Amino acid sequence: MADLYWLINSAVQSNSPRRSAIPAMFLNANETSDQHIIICWWTGQQPTDKLKAVKLAPDGTVVWDKEFADEYDITPVINPVELPSGNLLVAHTYFKPLLPNSPSSWPRIHKLALKMLNANGELLWQKYHDYFPLGADMEYITTMEYLGDNRLLLGGNYRNAQELTWENLIIMADTLGNLYPHFVAGSVFQDFAMDCQVDGAEEGFGNHIVQLKSGANVFHTTTDEGGQYLVNVPSGEYEVSVGKKEFWEPCQPYYSITIDNSSDTAGLYIPVQPNLICPLMEVDISTFALRLCTEQFYTVSHCNNGTATAEEVGVEVTLADDLTFVSSDLPLSAQDGQKLTFDLATVDVLECGSSRIYFQVTCDEAHFGTTRCTEAHIYPDQICDNTFNGPDISALGICENDTILFSITNKGGNMAAPLEYIVIEDNIILMTDDFQLLAGETQTSKIAAADGATYFLVASQDAGLSSILGSPIATAAVEGCVGEINAGAFSQIPTDDAEPWLAVDCREIIAAYDPNDKTAFPTGWTEEHFIEDRTDLEYLIRFQNVGTDTAFKVVIVDTLSQFLDPATFRPGAGSHPFTFDLTDQGVAVFTFADILLPDSSTNEAASNGFVKFSISQKPENAIGTRIENTAYIYFDFNSAVQTNTVFHTIGEPWVQLVNGSLEASGTRVRVAVFPNPFDEWAAIELDGWHNRGGVFRLFDSNGSQVVQRVFSGESIDLQRNSLPAGMYFFAIENAMGQQASGKLLVK
Repeated sequence: MADLYWLINSAVQSNSPRRSAIPAMFLNANETSDQHIIICWWTGQQPTDKLKAVKLAPDGTVVWDKEFADEYDITPVINPVELPSGNLLVAHTYFKPLLPNSPSSWPRIHKLALKMLNANGELLWQKYHDYFPLGADMEYITTMEYLGDNRLLLGGNYRNAQELTWENLIIMADTLGNLYPHFVAGSVFQDFAMDCQVDGAEEGFGNHIVQLKSGANVFHTTTDEGGQYLVNVPSGEYEVSVGKKEFWEPCQPYYSITIDNSSDTAGLYIPVQPNLICPLMEVDISTFALRLCTEQFYTVSHCNNGTATAEEVGVEVTLADDLTFVSSDLPLSAQDGQKLTFDLATVDVLECGSSRIYFQVTCDEAHFGTTRCTEAHIYPDQICDNTFNGPDISALGICENDTILFSITNKGGNMAAPLEYIVIEDNIILMTDDFQLLAGETQTSKIAAADGATYFLVASQDAGLSSILGSPIATAAVEGCVGEINAGAFSQIPTDDAEPWLAVDCREIIAAYDPNDKTAFPTGWTEEHFIEDRTDLEYLIRFQNVGTDTAFKVVIVDTLSQFLDPATFRPGAGSHPFTFDLTDQGVAVFTFADILLPDSSTNEAASNGFVKFSISQKPENAIGTRIENTAYIYFDFNSAVQTNTVFHTIGEPWVQLVNGSLEASGTRVRVAVFPNPFDEWAAIELDGWHNRGGVFRLFDSNGSQVVQRVFSGESIDLQRNSLPAGMYFFAIENAMGQQASGKLLVK
């Protein structure tokens, strides 16, 4: 028999005046992820019971001891459950009088209560649930399990008040304590008959997002491969819609359905019709990492999300420099340097597939920290009846000796009016200008490269360009033209691959890495990771089995930010076959069943995996909005592994450069203002400011001075205070005669 490590009496004994000891069924304990013990029980004190919760360290030391008064008598308390957030969920039964203020001798109903504590034992909320299921007058909850995906499963029994019989009770809840006793079930199907009717012969529309909206409550689910869906919701009146798909359109924008207590399950079938008979090939590409001197693989995934079979399908993968092709799952039909060509023959409507391309990363340590981009291009790469004849802009950047060459090319029709482009050095706008190009024409700009700087070009697209043909901007980036690489800067800007048939994966070459992490693309600008409110986001979740045995199943749960639009969720490439689901109020779940992932000590290279997805923002996210995202990774039945939290801030993604100079010394002063325009504050940075101080003056549009400040250093923090919205002008000078000026816009 194993030795007894420790025995605690005082921390768990009862002080009940009614009982000398607590029956074992009323005390429950569980271990947390940090090997502490949480013990919960009810005190049995008068006039009302109290919930007792104690946290013990691994050696038995009491970390905290909490007691919570309750509105009702409580019993029993079941095992506390730790959630991935570190919060603790406690469930118990409470006794509620049949009528308000009725004597204690009257019969009482027994119902479920849930209490949420944080890791310090502080009560966050408590919820009481009445009359579930219908007709029950007594409920006893005896077990609770966290299933992942923000779901709780509670089990027990209840008494039917009419028949006085006891039945088993299974309850599904979310981690906010909501119980949903109703379901909506049905299917989304391909209505090629164009009659908006279900006749039983239609093919299902798999992996399609279904949204149910009732007031502020919005629930999501995803159809399975056969187009079937099932979603658990509370009662209410719902508008049901499906996610947008190119070339597909539902018979109605939304369907109305009422969920009430008359039925447990409501049925709804949603026909989706083709509005254009055309294939639409989509491709994605990703890898776990570009690690020096190792063999890795890219996963190339593809789907035909169109309405017609795609013929003569081919994929071209252009490997980045410093990567050497080794082998592939698919036969290689042609190779031209770094360009690899694969034939996929025919791809049916809504058919998807994926394959691996193995490559060797360079062993040259001089390339450590550089970013390398690999491109996948799938054919056919056009829309059947594309009637857009306007301009279509592309951008390219290269380093030639110590000069950056940026080119803008018009791949479409003649430009009727000029558009703007900007060139950015690190995160400062270096220059702005207009361009107007004829069909096929190219315009080139030359910039002298500064030591260690990364350069970006952002060119506007024609407003009439469809989102399926490209993003609102064309971009290009060049790093390390002169001097050391500014590691990580390259990915601040979105890659120019918005077309569905094009995917670009840009990664730094690294030496070591942290497993089980999350990365966002683009990363955004500065430490606040600023992006525009129209920027789509792409997330990469990496995982590694660092345990001691094979992992048979991996599940990733990712609760999406409230500022992202779940209806635009798009799964991307993954290292292994997976299924995905979008549930509840925006929770993405990736399931790698039968993954057979070896542990890292047995096979380090094969112990890694990844999955990627992209999503759009909700419209009109306000300046300053912070979009956070964290994932939880489950290996078999082990506790969740939490990734790092990535975030973005909505704002002006780069800072405005304003003019300023010192003619006497020939030294240029650069002034960067961020954000501009601004709401509450703006930071003004001075580059080349010799005296480290001076006088700052701010003038309104009438020329009246509204602010004067003496400052030290090379920066000024300007608070809005009571400044009205509008345009302002500033002037800065110091004792050496340096001057700078510019404009500010207060929102």
